Amino acid sequence: MILQIGQSVTVVVRAKLKFGGDVDIDVKVGEVYSCYADMDQVWKDSFISTDAEGFMNPLLLFSGRRLSGVKCFTLCGTINKDELNHFKIGSSQTGVVMPDSGKLYFFANDSTKHYSNNHGLLVVTVSRHS
Repeated sequence: MILQIGQSVTVVVRAKLKFGGDVDIDVKVGEVYSCYADMDQVWKDSFISTDAEGFMNPLLLFSGRRLSGVKCFTLCGTINKDELNHFKIGSSQTGVVMPDSGKLYFFANDSTKHYSNNHGLLVVTVSRHS
């Protein structure tokens, strides 16, 4: 799916999936988007509930997070499932400039080894601005 300037789409991001689910948004390098997840939504890392802003998880200091320096379970994005093209979103991010062209994906920032204990989903609105 290609979003036109001013167009929005709602996608479901599943915490259990390394790349969030069936999101089909084609982006081009330099395009600008905003992403919004309502703060009333929660997903779970094992038994810990959190919103799209995530939480501090000292255990991940040892096993790492996919996007370092960003809290565990923060909503993040990436292009083409490329582990080097991740960016933070959180509950609301405007002015996100696409770093590459391809498919836009979302994920809960967690250790790549620990997605099996994740639960829940977030509904995210994605809008194209330029």
